[in-house]
Amino acid sequence: MVHLDCENSSSPTSEGEKRSRLLTYSLYAFGFLDLFAVALLVPNITRHATQLGGSPTYVGLSGSIYGTLQLLSSPLVGRWSDVSGRRRSLLICLFFTSLGYILMGVAPSIFYYLLARIPLGICKHSVSITKAILTQSTPKEERAKTLGYFNGFSSMGFIIGPLVGGHLAELENGFFIVTVATSSIFAFCFLVVLLFLRDHHCRGNSLPTSDSVKNFMQDDFSADFRNSLQTFRNIVRSGPELFFMRFLQGLSATLFRSNFMLILEQKFQTTPAENGRIISFGSIASAGCALGVGHLVRLYGDVPRLYLHANVLRVVALVGLVFVPNIYIFMAFYFLLSMTSASARVCITNLSIERGKVEDTGAMLGLAQSLMSVCRTVSPLVAGVTQEVSVSGPIILSFVVSLGNTALVAVTDLRQKQRLSEDKKNP
Repeated sequence: MVHLDCENSSSPTSEGEKRSRLLTYSLYAFGFLDLFAVALLVPNITRHATQLGGSPTYVGLSGSIYGTLQLLSSPLVGRWSDVSGRRRSLLICLFFTSLGYILMGVAPSIFYYLLARIPLGICKHSVSITKAILTQSTPKEERAKTLGYFNGFSSMGFIIGPLVGGHLAELENGFFIVTVATSSIFAFCFLVVLLFLRDHHCRGNSLPTSDSVKNFMQDDFSADFRNSLQTFRNIVRSGPELFFMRFLQGLSATLFRSNFMLILEQKFQTTPAENGRIISFGSIASAGCALGVGHLVRLYGDVPRLYLHANVLRVVALVGLVFVPNIYIFMAFYFLLSMTSASARVCITNLSIERGKVEDTGAMLGLAQSLMSVCRTVSPLVAGVTQEVSVSGPIILSFVVSLGNTALVAVTDLRQKQRLSEDKKNP
């Protein structure tokens, strides 16, 4: 039986290299399946909630429940994966994610539908854990390229998922069929991890035994969380500006996406079918750019500079989206926005990992996921209020936030260069 190995082989043999490649390709497949499964529900989830009797308030509450639980659970699950093992935490998350989608499909009322969101909000962290495994098993010089490929393959799931999900939803009991399909994909991933992922290479005790890890693991994971919280503090202190950049970047992206379909319908009178094609178009742009971001990093030789340029182009794209006269020019700027956003995501993740420690990657990615959860919780309401003022209100607000993030990136990059220049003058 072939097993997936969660660490780089210390032996230069071809067998070790094959195992490392097999793990990496398997994680790419996991990323694709994860977003494909979630994207199946994108065209159907809001409509089904209203069919169960939910008002727009209840539909918004569904998203808030998910975002709030993600916010609270992300850093804890990330840190837990650092110390108890990637395999164990991934198995539990996949199991309850699969269960949560089934519960959504059989919910007889909006109340039970909201309850079904609870296990998903707590346990839907499979992407973060998979990225942690990928980071731990990838050499530093290959990390940007590998994360770019992972995001690229994941984005491909969003190209196909909405089209397939929309088709399935037209069948009798379509929403139930879609939730069964989504749940089955996560159940399949659970079985693959259970049967083929080696346990002893994924446990926390295989990590470098830093003081934070040893202290957190003492007394069989007793209630002493102070050392784990200290790890979070150390991560944030190592690069507070990076976390603020990530927050602004995520807020800009979620503000734009929150009411994107409604913006298209009001500005250009698009149909649902056209909206689906536009989503796929943007996903293709994101996937293509993510697959090539590793080459961009090598071409630039400077990740901070690439991140700055990506943010500048995001600002240009958002300005264009506000003033475009027709759907065709809108698509051109949307293509640019999708490409630059994909590059920026990889850059900020790589910068955060380089600033911290590999053994704390799970905690770092968990905190990053928490920032995105804050954005996903706040953005829909804010975007809705601004759209009452202007059809392009969410895009304008996204532009303002992105402009602020670009200014922060530029100032930080300038200060970093000044420090390096001073260090060279005063060795």
